[in-house]
Amino acid sequence: FLTMGRTDDVPFKTLIEGIESMPAGHFAAWDGVTLDVKRYHRFELEAAQTTATDIRRELSRAVAEQLVSDVPIGVTISGGLDSSAIVAVADDIRQQEGSERPLHVFAFHDALAQADERPYQDAVISALKSSHVVHWVSSSACQLVDDFDRYVDSQEEPFADVSSYGESRLAAAAAANGVRVLLNGIGGDEVFLGYPGFCAPLFVDLVRGGHFGALRDLVTVW
Repeated sequence: FLTMGRTDDVPFKTLIEGIESMPAGHFAAWDGVTLDVKRYHRFELEAAQTTATDIRRELSRAVAEQLVSDVPIGVTISGGLDSSAIVAVADDIRQQEGSERPLHVFAFHDALAQADERPYQDAVISALKSSHVVHWVSSSACQLVDDFDRYVDSQEEPFADVSSYGESRLAAAAAANGVRVLLNGIGGDEVFLGYPGFCAPLFVDLVRGGHFGALRDLVTVW
């Protein structure tokens, strides 16, 4: 963790000796004496080549399925590519459906942040055409002190930076406004290699599979 800022690279392991995590696709059974951990599912798929058209279609399908709700729906917008794409797709779908129920847009902004993302957030928000309500969310040093115990408790394991605190503030604002369905772009970096660190596992998979042409293309892009 001190080197890479991550705690999820080694299955089962945590920072605390004697405490293990439950890997994805596993279950545990306790008989009063022993704890038996077994895998119940594993994807064995050969990923097909994907085009930009395929990605847009699947993204639209995924967002459309999440917009089916009988309670208020919200989205978060950071100004980055992932959340912006989801907000734009949701807006497009709502226009096609003629939805009049407002979409709650939650945007976190810290005036003291080193990089001000508000111009990008404003650009996305100004492009929305369906009915929507914008909620600007912020924080302060005093607010962080008040939230700290709950924040650390819900985080469970150390995280590389405090971006998750911003997410927790957005979730709190959504709950305060009665919004129980909240779409966001979390996970987009892992899927689309938003940071160089996410390339390492892909490099290993490409080498193991003998996909050296794809490896060359990936290195060229980066």
